[in-house]
Amino acid sequence: MDPYAAAFHESRRAIIELVDTCPEEEWLATSPLTPQWRVRDVLAHLVGVGEDIAAGRFPSGDMNAWTAAHVERGRDLSVHELAQMWSANTIADAFNEAFAQMLFDQITHEYDIRYALGRPGSTDTPGIRLSVRFAKNIVRGERPVVLWLDGEEWRVRGTADEENPFTLTSSHFEFLRAATGRRSLQQIRAMDWSDDVTYVENLMFGSGFFSPAPFDVVEDSRN
Repeated sequence: MDPYAAAFHESRRAIIELVDTCPEEEWLATSPLTPQWRVRDVLAHLVGVGEDIAAGRFPSGDMNAWTAAHVERGRDLSVHELAQMWSANTIADAFNEAFAQMLFDQITHEYDIRYALGRPGSTDTPGIRLSVRFAKNIVRGERPVVLWLDGEEWRVRGTADEENPFTLTSSHFEFLRAATGRRSLQQIRAMDWSDDVTYVENLMFGSGFFSPAPFDVVEDSRN
């Protein structure tokens, strides 16, 4: 099986397991890391993405309207009904690296759901590592950038012969959560950067895709 497909299946299985083990009322709470949505709305979004991609309904400019439609379609369904719909979707049969952004979105929201429900998961999975391949392209800046994540080198900007790159030493999970705005700016600046942390906000969020969390996010983890 393609590694992207395998990662999609594993993430979906893990989220559906949460549906089976967490009471429905817990899914009605606001999701702290996506405060415009309840936890169940995050699930409805993931289900809706799969439906739309399978049907060839791609976003055409207004991403907010596209995602809002996912939430609206799932509004009257229970989380178990949403999970059943998601399980029946065969989009993963064609999954490969072309679906990298979809996997990145799903992994990001899997851990948003876990945070909201207080159900931590492994912080080192193939899905997380594959999502970093996409997330590193969000990083902006004029200087060469090297990420040392769990001892693995990721060169984001510049070439191997450039001297004194701006570096971050961290884990795949922490970089992914920071890059997607799931850490506060204070937390991000406190990470193990090699140089002036005042540069970090533009480096991480200059693309405009995400912004830092307005509060410190502490995620319990299970390795």
